[in-house]
This record gives sequence, structure tokens and C-alpha cells, in this order.
Amino acid sequence: IDKIAKFHARNDVVLLTPLGFTKDGEALNIHSEALAAFAAGSLGASKLVYFSSHPMVLQGGSDDADQGQRIQMIQRSNVNQITSHYGLLIDENGFPHWEDASVHLSEDQQAMLLKMGWATHAIDKGVERAHIIDSTDGSLLEELFTARAGYGTCISQDDYSAPHPEDLNDDIEAGMVQ
Repeated sequence: IDKIAKFHARNDVVLLTPLGFTKDGEALNIHSEALAAFAAGSLGASKLVYFSSHPMVLQGGSDDADQGQRIQMIQRSNVNQITSHYGLLIDENGFPHWEDASVHLSEDQQAMLLKMGWATHAIDKGVERAHIIDSTDGSLLEELFTARAGYGTCISQDDYSAPHPEDLNDDIEAGMVQ
């Protein structure tokens, strides 16, 4: 981390690859979302952005006014409720554990839950906000520079936005959509 901070101080761009090696030279594939969460937390980043290969966001649920609306802001504590509802638990080291295999989720939905889990780990390590957006052209700019109407879902420790789902359980039941 010290070397990365040194490069940042010189305004250099640092690329972290998900390839690591053991002391014996064995190659390891490091989960990129995990690497990003640990690096962001260790460097004291204010934001962490995850891209999704599909336009998947959380949607509001039962209230007619909220039906099909993106959940743009969600607090970290509420993410725990969502991930545990689907059987994903994040341990104190940030590593995910699937506890309930009875809930059938697509690979994309599982990937979204993992991103949410790693985002909460980064927030626990001091990152202010984590954004999960799809990787279409312009989505990063729209998410970061559009006040309260970004492109994806922003997870934060505190409530950065007044609108918030009234009943989180209804939103959980509405689930994740693509």
C-alpha cells in the first residue's frame, strides 16, 4: 500500500491486476472485487466503483409509487439484510460465504450480491460510498456527477439521500432485476 500511495502522490496511475504469486512462485487468481475493496479501504479512498456486465440494479417493490424504481441509495446496514436474505454472509475479514443454497439465483444475481458484500467490507474499512453500475458508455459519469439521480446503486454508511424505501422487506421480496 505504501508503494501505491507513493505513486499516487506523484499523480501516477496504478493498475492492480488480479494475479498474485505465493512465496513458492505458484500463481494465484485474486478476486478483482476483493482486491478493489481491500485496496480502497487501505488507501482511504472516498469512493469505490464496481461495474456490472449487465444493467442490474436493485429495484423497489410493493408500493405502486415505488414499483420498478431503482434504489439509487441504500445504507450499508440494509445491504446486510438483503445479502443475508439471499443466504450470503460476509465474515469479519470481508470474505463471502453462501449459507443457503435453497434460493436459486442466476450467476448475474450472485455477482451483484458479491459486489454488494465487498462494497460493505470497503465501507467498514473507511470508504464513504460504493457504487455498483453497469458498464455502458457514460454510466460512470452519470453515476458520479448526477446529484441524487445516478445511474446505478450507491451504498453508503450514512443516508446521503432523503428518498429511501419505506419497507425494506418488501424491497427484498421484489428482488434484483436485470
